[in-house]
Parts: sequence; structure tokens; C-alpha cells
Amino acid sequence: MKNKWLRVMTFVVALVCIVSFGAFNVTVDAAEEKMSEAASTLQENLVTMVKQYNTKAEVDEYVNALIQSYGEEISESIKETYQFLYDWVEVKKEIGDFEKVTDFSCEEDKNTAEISSATMEIKCKKGDAVITYVLVDENAKITMEKKATFGELMKNAALNTVLGMGTVFAVLIFICLIISSFGLFKKDESKDSAVSVPAAAPADAADIAADDDVTDDLELVAVVSAAIAAAEGTSADGFQVRSIKRVRKANW
Repeated sequence: MKNKWLRVMTFVVALVCIVSFGAFNVTVDAAEEKMSEAASTLQENLVTMVKQYNTKAEVDEYVNALIQSYGEEISESIKETYQFLYDWVEVKKEIGDFEKVTDFSCEEDKNTAEISSATMEIKCKKGDAVITYVLVDENAKITMEKKATFGELMKNAALNTVLGMGTVFAVLIFICLIISSFGLFKKDESKDSAVSVPAAAPADAADIAADDDVTDDLELVAVVSAAIAAAEGTSADGFQVRSIKRVRKANW
């Protein structure tokens, strides 16, 4: 009986420890997800400006009021910082009025508790936008741009593909035209060489005729045979003339 109660108590203690550990983890996670005061203030200020200033006249009035408060010497810095409100006026024409914040992330300096950079995504009636905050040399630089939809991304990708492939084919066609033009230059060179090189002089007809076989010319054969027989002192029956060739006289 005693061992049974001991087992029950051990099980209860283990169950309490598990529940407590889970509750502790939930508390820690919730604390980690909790936004810091600086980040919360930055988000609220950005949302307030986006909700409040929807026309160029309203932005001009707000910027001029800041310049009067802080002085003309930093007017350019103020205009640069709040340029995103002018961008918001233009973006708002496409995506409509602000509805809610869909995402907010930031990087905070633990030593100074300042936000070094932050990104806030907002949802509007007709689309989304992204606000980027960066702290550079104690000056805040804020940008506003429309977030491209999936259809716009695919359209841009298709245009980039067509442009890239078109450029490649255009270059290839240009190279083919250059290579094909080489044949024209070769033809011109062959014509020039044909004109510049003189034609060989025709051979002397007498020389050509001298190399011909004249065994069929019976009169010439008879005359030559008689001349040879007379020179040798023999009869023409002892030899037969097969060909007659002209012998060029050597220059002595």
C-alpha cells in the first residue's frame, strides 16, 4: 500500500514539473516576441504619418512646419527624411488607403536602445507596400515603395527573359552577317588577282606543230627517209621513220 502511494506521488510531482516547464517556456517566448518600446514607438509613428498625410498639400504643410521649428539650416535633411511621404501619396493612388500592418521587423542597438534599421509591411485596399527605416549618422532615411504582386513579378521576369534572349539572337545575327560578308571580300580579291596576273603567252605554232606525229604525212616521210639514206649511204628500206620532231638550234 505504501509503495502504491509513493508511485502516485511521484507521478503527480512529475506532472506538475512538466506543466510548470511548459508554462515557463510560454512565458519566455511571449517575452521574446514582445516588441521593445523603441520599436513600438517607431511603428506607431510610421502608421500615424501614413494614415494622416494622404495628399501633397498635407505633406508640404507638415514638412514646412518642421523646418520652421528646427531651422532652415537643416531643411534639406528634413526634406530628405520625409520624402517617403511624397512617395506614399503616389503609391496610395495605386494601392488605396491604409488598412493594417502585416509585418514589422527591426534591429535594435542594445547599448543605446536605438533602432538602427526596421522594415514594415502594410496592407492597403488594392495592394501592399513596404516602408524601410535606416539610421545613418544619426539621420533617419525612410523609403516607401509598392510591393510587387506575383503577377507583376512574373511579368517582369518574362520581359527580362525576352529582352535577354532577343539581345543574344540579335548579336548572333550580326555575327552571321559579318561572317557572310567575308565571301564578298574573297571574290573581290580573286578578281583583282586575275586582272593583275598576265595571261601566259601562247606557244609558237611552229613549235607545237613540230611535236606532232607526222608519220601519216607520206611525202614528208619519203623526203626525210631519202635524205637520211643519202647521208648514210644506205638504202631507205633498212629503216622506218616513225615520227619527226623539230630540233631547236642551240645558241653557240
